[in-house]
Amino acid sequence: MTVVRGGYGIFYIPVVVIADGSIGFNSSTPWVATLDDLRSEALISDPFPQGFNLPTHARDPLTDVGFGISGFVHDEPVGYTQQWNLSVQQELGRDFLLDLAY
Repeated sequence: MTVVRGGYGIFYIPVVVIADGSIGFNSSTPWVATLDDLRSEALISDPFPQGFNLPTHARDPLTDVGFGISGFVHDEPVGYTQQWNLSVQQELGRDFLLDLAY
C-alpha cells in the first residue's frame, strides 16, 4: 500500500496582537533569591523590602521612572510564515515501512 500526504499553511502574527495596549502598563515587583537557601532577602514582616512598583493604572509623571522606554511601529508590516510538507509512505512486506518526507 502507498500513502501520499501533503499540507500547506500560512501563519500570521501581527505586532499589534503581541503588544497592543500593554506597552507602558507592564510592571513587576523585584524578587531577590539567595543561592544557599539559608537566608532570604525577604522576611515575613517585610516580604518586599525593595517596595512595590506603582500600580500600572496610576498614570502620574513618576509611574515609569526607572523603566526603559519601549514601543512599536503602528505601520509595521504584518509578519507571516509559510510551511508546507509532502510525504510518501510505502509498505514493504508485512513489518517494514519506507517513509520519504520533505
